[in-house]
Amino acid sequence: MPPVRFGEPPTKPARRSPLANGTAPPLVYRFDCTSGCLPLPPFLCAALLRDAIVSACGMVLAAAKRLEALPMSATTAQLFRSIFGHEPADPFPGTWNFASGDLVSCALRRVARTLRAGNVLYRCDPCLGAREDPAESSILDTHAIAIPARNVVLLCPSFWRLAAPLRAGVLVHEAFHLRFVPFFKHDAKERRQNSAYCYEVFTLTVTGVAPEPLAVTKCRNTP
Repeated sequence: MPPVRFGEPPTKPARRSPLANGTAPPLVYRFDCTSGCLPLPPFLCAALLRDAIVSACGMVLAAAKRLEALPMSATTAQLFRSIFGHEPADPFPGTWNFASGDLVSCALRRVARTLRAGNVLYRCDPCLGAREDPAESSILDTHAIAIPARNVVLLCPSFWRLAAPLRAGVLVHEAFHLRFVPFFKHDAKERRQNSAYCYEVFTLTVTGVAPEPLAVTKCRNTP
């Protein structure tokens, strides 16, 4: 699946017929937890990760629907403005003349596909010392490390200590790094429009979850 470029026009997702048995499509991801998911017992790791992926998918799709609603609610528009710094109807910075709300909605739906079927490898990791090969441009966050070149997310011990909705928020954050490489990096070019922190905060808040204060601060301090 080719990555979206923020200079391209957003495309509306294809409508899919529900499966005959009414079940959701299977999740496609991998999990390596040979090092354990302290402080939790090993037998809980896989189930908690799967729940987090399912919740993350639901959150980003719900957030996209809020942006696609006609008319958009005043609450959603105000939240969008407070996080991204402009109106949903304003052109998305650095693109052709496309409404920001439409492009953010498109990005959220693409991230849902990455979470659901991206075959991401999630690996338990102590997150100590040097990280992999620097040439692979690992993206370090507080609770996880994304390695886009390998389609890998390292889950740090602090990830497992978070409340369930916040674990889902971390996976949303890391999925933006994977899906939109090299646009979503914590570097000098980062702005609110390409900050995984801001998308994490928006997704959680618009779906009724209080985001982690650290994520709010990181988004707010981004130009």
